[in-house]
Amino acid sequence: YYGLVKSLSKSDLTPENVQMALERNFGGTDRNENPCEVYFDTVLRTFNKYQNWTYEPIPTLTLIKANLDDESARHLMVIGKSDSIVTILTYQLKEKKLDPVVILGSQFQDDQQDYSYSVLSRIMMCVESGRSLILTDLEIIYGALYDLWNQNYIVFGSKNDPKYYTRVALGAYANP
Repeated sequence: YYGLVKSLSKSDLTPENVQMALERNFGGTDRNENPCEVYFDTVLRTFNKYQNWTYEPIPTLTLIKANLDDESARHLMVIGKSDSIVTILTYQLKEKKLDPVVILGSQFQDDQQDYSYSVLSRIMMCVESGRSLILTDLEIIYGALYDLWNQNYIVFGSKNDPKYYTRVALGAYANP
């Protein structure tokens, strides 16, 4: 809920801004189920002075762009059943003059352990250098990056040259 509160604190509490914050933080459900109406209808009506308010779905691409434009946003997580999302994200990042690294998971059971350590090391190198990452089919290591996803950083260094650290752990391997 922290991301939602942070989003809401940046703008006027209009129904549209509340909907955008809700969609960016709790969207991603089946498009037939609207989380704004299902879970937050009362909240939206309150911010609209109890008048009727019509929900208009926000296109996924608009939500992606809003996240990428927001420098203080949480790390973008997009879950989809199609590989086209990798193409969409790559295009959006290149539009921002960023060159993302795409890392794919291995489908071979015997690769899981060694490959996971290799991928985790590569992710850490990319994060340390500030590279944008697109990760796909890496369920085995997503949990190891919990503190990274939640921007749970320890900051060292000066205000002009901060260094960010976070805990990463996979099996017996840990990098505090």
